[in-house]
Formats: sequence, C-alpha cells, structure tokens
Amino acid sequence: MRPSGTVWGVAKADFLERVRQFSFTVFCAFSAFFTLWFVPRPNGFTALAIDPSVFRQGSDPSWMPMSAAMCSGMMLCVFGFAYLFHSVQRDRESGVLSLLQTSPISRTAYLFGKLVSDTMLLLCLLGVIMASAFFTMEIRFPGRLLSPWDFFSPFLSVIPGLVFVSAFALLMECAPLIGRRSGLSIALFLCVSIVILMPASMGRNPYRLISVFDFSGFLWMRDSISAAAFTVTGRPAAQINILAGSHMDSAGLKVLAFHGLTPTFSYFIDKLFLLAVSILLTFVASCLLPKTERTDWFPRLSHTSSKGKKDSGGVVLAYRFGLFYSELRKMLLGQSLTWWVGAAGLWIACLLSPVDIVRSTLVTLEFAWLMPVFSCMGCMEYRSGMATLLRTVPGAMVRQASACWRAGTAISLAAAAPALLRFLCLADGAGFLSVLIAALLLPSMALFLGEWSASNRPFEIFLLILCILALNVPTLFLADGFSTASCTRMAVAALLSAVMLFLSFAKRAAGQTVRAGS
Repeated sequence: MRPSGTVWGVAKADFLERVRQFSFTVFCAFSAFFTLWFVPRPNGFTALAIDPSVFRQGSDPSWMPMSAAMCSGMMLCVFGFAYLFHSVQRDRESGVLSLLQTSPISRTAYLFGKLVSDTMLLLCLLGVIMASAFFTMEIRFPGRLLSPWDFFSPFLSVIPGLVFVSAFALLMECAPLIGRRSGLSIALFLCVSIVILMPASMGRNPYRLISVFDFSGFLWMRDSISAAAFTVTGRPAAQINILAGSHMDSAGLKVLAFHGLTPTFSYFIDKLFLLAVSILLTFVASCLLPKTERTDWFPRLSHTSSKGKKDSGGVVLAYRFGLFYSELRKMLLGQSLTWWVGAAGLWIACLLSPVDIVRSTLVTLEFAWLMPVFSCMGCMEYRSGMATLLRTVPGAMVRQASACWRAGTAISLAAAAPALLRFLCLADGAGFLSVLIAALLLPSMALFLGEWSASNRPFEIFLLILCILALNVPTLFLADGFSTASCTRMAVAALLSAVMLFLSFAKRAAGQTVRAGS
C-alpha cells in the first residue's frame, strides 16, 4: 500500500471510531450552545465588545461570524487540545498501538493519520460553530444575508491553528519528558498564552514570532476589525474584548459592519508557515514515539483476587492506616519535573506579586495548574480495576473516596495558601472566603465528575471552562468585596461543593451495597 493510502486508512478508521463516541456528541452540543449563547448583544453580557463607548455592539449581521470565529479561535484550540490529547494513549491502552507496531505501518504514517483524523474532528466542531452562527444570524437579522467571503473568511484564519493544535497534542503525547498525567497542563499554557495575547496584541506592531504562532487567528481578525472601524471613525479600534462582562448603553452609538478578513500577504505567509511547523512537529513526534509499547500503563488488579485472604488482609490494613498518605502520594508522585517547577513558580508568584494580580490571574492559574493532580480523582479506581477489589472489602469504597477527597483538599489548600495568607493579612474577608470556597469546590468537583463519569475528561473540560471565565471576568469567582451578588455566588459554590461531595459518597456506598448483596 502506498504511504498516502496508509495515512488515509489510519485517519479514516480513527475518525469513524471517534465520531461514534458520546464525547464527540457532547463536544458538538457544547459548541452549538456556546455559539448560540455567547453572541454580541447591544446591552449586557456579550461575547465580543469593540469600543463599547463608540459602536453599538452586535449592530450588523456581520458581527455573528466575526464573533463566532474569534471565540472559536480562542476556545476551540484550547478545548480541542484537551479533547485530542489522549488520542495515542487510547490506542496504547487498548492494544491497538502494539498491534500497529507489529504491522508494516510506519510510525510516521500512523501519526500523520492521527493528525488528519484529529484535524477532521476539530473541523467538524468548527462546522457546528459555523452552522450555529448562521442560524443565530438568521434569527437576529432575518433576510439580511452576507456574501460568502464576509461570512466564511473569519473562520479561515482559525483552520491552520486547528492543524497546529492537533500536531502539538501528538508531540506532547510522544515526548518522553512530558508526564502523561501532567501533559494537559500544556492546555493551560495555551489558554494563558491566548489570554495574554489579547490585550498585548492591541499594539499595531506585534512581534513577528507572535504573529506566526497566532494559532487562534486573533491578530488577522483584529486588523480586519480595525480596518472596518477606521472607515467609520477615521481611527482603528482601540479596544477589543472577548467574553466581556460590561453593560453598555447603545443609544446614540455608531453602527459597525465588517466585510470579512482584509486580504494580507504577510498573514497568509504566517498561516502557511504555521502549517509547515505542524508537519515538522508530527515528524518529530514520530521519531519520539517508541518502537514498542507496554500494553497498559495502569496496574490491572483483577488478578489479585486469586491470591486469597492474605492479600485482602493487607489491603484492609493499608486502607485503615495509610489511605490518606497513599492517595496523597498517588496524586503527587506521578507528576513530571516540569509540573513541579511550574507549581513552585506560581506559588512563589502568589506570595510576592501585587494583590490585584494575585486576585485577577495568579489564583486562577494556581487552581488550573492542579488539573493533572485532580484529573484522576474518582475515576482512577475504575480505570485501573481497583474498584473491583475495593467492593470486596466492607466500607472500603466510601473510605477510599473520603481519603481521596481529603488528600485533594490538602493539596488545594496548600496551593492557595499564599493567597489565603495575603488576604487574611489585608483583612480582605471576601477575598479570603471566596478563595477558601474555591479550594474546597475544586476537589469536590473532581471527585464528583470522576465518580459519575468514570473518566477524567469531564473534569478537565469543566475546569478549562471555569479558568477561561475566571481569567476574563475575575470577580465572577473571586469576590472583591461583600455584596448581594458576591455572597450569593459564594453560597451557591459552597452548597454545590457539599451536594457534589454527598452524591459522590452516595454512589460509592450504593456500589458497595450492590456488590456486597450480590
């Protein structure tokens, strides 16, 4: 078979297998929901805000594709990375990768097939976003159709970034120095880089390297928006906010219309270069992928039932006297050196940085950096086979979940300790209480989602959503003072944490009872 046929065969088989999964349907539903909900509005919360004191927001149907493209460029690349990251690991756990490595298919053909499949998955999600944007445009502005270029061109700047994210996810999976559990911290890096890029790139001359690796397409769309604003006011746009929370009065403001992307040769070259880098990253990943794989990296425990009562007694002793310490070691010892360095840097930054930066950015980054630590909570026992053994020990299911939550809470409080200490010294009761509630909410949410889904994916996705919202609207989660709205949010978060913890323990207790009765 020719190499191109091999690549397409791997891509087709992987794509058809992935689109049948429930997670793909969930991602499509989330893409449609966010596109329909986060649309530009004349007043209130809006997905895209452009000089709100000059222009009436969402005043023309061209705002719909431009807003959807800018938001999807930021959100889809980040969530797409989290969605695609375990692509090779799934084949490793199922044994498919070991089977392919004994076949004539080369590692390069296999990973390029994965690249094509992953890119097609993200393109399908982008297609859902485009269809939702068109549907929203027809509802808001019936009969006012745009030209094909005006509607489709903003999305074209996002496509090379999707290829780059697919290649980068493959590279991070195959890199030997990146821990498998810590790898999703790279998604945090992508999220942070995009958030920082938004205000930093409003200057007219960004660094060339930023322009080349602008996988979200923001810079090209920014220049196109500025060109449209220049035709109305005689000056480029001075403020472009994504997911802004401001309330605007649309009376007496100007109408702004876009005409797609402004054709620019430099940006076109940048996108071609980004595609070339994506191909290079895939080649590098194929060189880093081992020639042989272990069939599974989780310790399967189902065979331990044949060892008799002696092992069961040892398990009981371990879970009575050292379960908290065992859970703590399991969460922390599996992290890579890169993760530990980043955690230490964020902890020191929270201790030394100005309080405003700690409140608006660093606390959120501290919690987001804990993603690989908490992603195993509640689901590791099911994926490793430990749950089968725990059900044979009376009360072990609930005790293990309790120890897991206590270990997660200890880690969360340790990460938030600098912020808690500084808010306490400043007598900032609202900031202290909101950080404390967030530190308790995080392990409760991780345990709940891991327990009820038996997967780490829902928690990773929800945490990324919360981090992006918190970085764009910091007061949404970290209160800057006691008010009716902030107290209500903190009360809801505390109640939600308690409910999720109760439901997690209830499901464990029910599973223990069913197994004992059988």
